[in-house]
Amino acid sequence: MRLDQILGNLLADVDRAVGVTLIDDAGEAIETVSAELDAEEMRAVGALAEIHLRKLRSSLTSDEDTTVGALLIEGENLDLLAQPVGSGYVLALALRTPALTTPAATALERAGLEIERAILS
Repeated sequence: MRLDQILGNLLADVDRAVGVTLIDDAGEAIETVSAELDAEEMRAVGALAEIHLRKLRSSLTSDEDTTVGALLIEGENLDLLAQPVGSGYVLALALRTPALTTPAATALERAGLEIERAILS
């Protein structure tokens, strides 16, 4: 399945989702799909997700047996869910508040696995 299809399905499947973007290890958007946010807003969503995940990863010591899963950033009008995908990618989902983040995180994880398969194949 193509990346735009995976992101489009995620956007359609998650209640109150307004945009989703896949960021590479250089912080650049590889693919973005949005129902409400423009390209500049989606770049900001991706940058915010990538920065916070990088900070979280760097705060963990190398002897800790810990991996970073999904990250939730709650905002006044938007919530942001982000998770690492593969080695170096970040998948970020913007949700209009109030949002049910647990089902959104499950869908984000599922999409991340699909993206990993698409990237590796």
